[in-house]
Amino acid sequence: MGNMTVRRIPDHVHDHLRERARSNGRSLEAEVRAILTSAYTASKTGGFGQQLRRHFENAGVFGDELSAYQRSETSDISTSRHPKV
Repeated sequence: MGNMTVRRIPDHVHDHLRERARSNGRSLEAEVRAILTSAYTASKTGGFGQQLRRHFENAGVFGDELSAYQRSETSDISTSRHPKV
């Protein structure tokens, strides 16, 4: 594995990273490693949105079909949860 040193990180960024690491139960180094790994993975896979789009395309749902399906499902749900009085 490679190693790197990052210098001159602005204090507010360093503080945010430290707080994020604490909230995730990781060391600062482990948090930065997780962020970099996640960014790399997203750049190679297109991120969650692109993966979701590929999933639906593989199922035969393309472009506007997904939007139309989503709108009809949303309207069905909203009317069933809140019946008209």
